[in-house]
Amino acid sequence: MPDDLKNDIVRGVAAIALILNTTSRGAYHLLEAGRVPGAFKLGGRTSPWMLSRSKFREGIEQKMPAPKKETATGSAEAAPQPPGAA
Repeated sequence: MPDDLKNDIVRGVAAIALILNTTSRGAYHLLEAGRVPGAFKLGGRTSPWMLSRSKFREGIEQKMPAPKKETATGSAEAAPQPPGAA
């Protein structure tokens, strides 16, 4: 397994819970509900949960609102959205 892929994949609910800053039980419920971007299982129900850090990061970035930037008059306006962002 290449090092970059090895470092990208997190295996197990306990390890994923650390990334989500929650308990293992809380992480399990989020995973089962399909609310964690980049999470997957290889195989059947007894397979361990896995998480792609890069896919998780992409999913979170898509859900975050665009940062506001200051205009010359001092008021804030939304930054332009990238193509395909809703």
